[in-house]
Amino acid sequence: MDETKTPTRDEIPEADKWDLSHLFSSADKWNEDFAWIQSTYPRLTNWKGRIGESARTLAELLEFDKALDLKIERVSHYASLQLAEDSANPDYLARTGQLQNLFTKIGETASFIVPEIQAIDDESFAFVKTRADVPPGDYANEAAGLRWLAEPGGLRVPEVLGVSDEVLVLDWVDEGGRGDPAAFGAGLAEVHAAGADEFGGAAPLRLGPLALPNEPAADWPAFYAERRLLPLLEHAGLTRFGNKAVESVCARIHELAGPPEPPARLHGDLWSGNVLWGRDGRAWLIDPAAYGGHREVDLAMLRLFGGPSRRVLDAYDEAAPLADGHEERVALWQLFPLMVHAVLFGGGYGGSAEAAARRYVR
Repeated sequence: MDETKTPTRDEIPEADKWDLSHLFSSADKWNEDFAWIQSTYPRLTNWKGRIGESARTLAELLEFDKALDLKIERVSHYASLQLAEDSANPDYLARTGQLQNLFTKIGETASFIVPEIQAIDDESFAFVKTRADVPPGDYANEAAGLRWLAEPGGLRVPEVLGVSDEVLVLDWVDEGGRGDPAAFGAGLAEVHAAGADEFGGAAPLRLGPLALPNEPAADWPAFYAERRLLPLLEHAGLTRFGNKAVESVCARIHELAGPPEPPARLHGDLWSGNVLWGRDGRAWLIDPAAYGGHREVDLAMLRLFGGPSRRVLDAYDEAAPLADGHEERVALWQLFPLMVHAVLFGGGYGGSAEAAARRYVR
């Protein structure tokens, strides 16, 4: 019987080896990052005994720790893949040993972090929002939207404790069960009634990775067609019949949009997941994409995924009566978030957007 010989590392064709150049182009580059970690991690002690001072202090620590973790993950991944390639290579073994020793030291240095966070009083907690790919100015726009929505006082909005291009720090919302839907409806009417200077906003509207034009238009119907529906059309993956239906809606938008109304102060992404209920039963608004628009848009979005209690809508209508025909326009305003979801997630959202648009095709 023939025995198959296991090839040595040198005998394996280059095409069959891992290409690790996307991690580090050379061992010298790996050594540079390793040296950076060695010289940087001791700075963790700058926060020892201070984490509970303020939300800003906690956010600074988390931001520093995240940058450190990204470097550690990269050097560790590179070393582990090299060792998997050739477990007898002395350089790879030495590199792995270096990392194990360094990780032990980092763990000892960082051992104060979890206990200090756990010791923070509940009332001192903050919500820290951050991600690696956030566009510059995105958190500043969100912070401005939160402050703008808070101004009328109709509904509670988390206080902005700090903001930069990398992080948004907000006051903690202590959630409870469902609250008073009628109070929420009346409060939302008050927020909308505070109004806006124009239809649109100072910066592009961001919904996840999407950035949509937000410059003012002559009126709301034109704004909705030109700044919301048409920019999404080529990306939504609709059928040609769906595309024609949306184009027909845009052509008829002045006829479909109902009586003229002044710009309302919109949350802009008001699905039920962006309404939190505090322990005292009062509602909080979070994660806005705020701009000046038609108030029926927020209400239509609120009804899209599960829908609110009828008491919310009745209390709103009692506080700020809606124009005739508003029920017939619900699907018209839901067309926009359905197209957004078709762009972002595909699936059945395209079909739902087409169905909404075709309701208004003559």
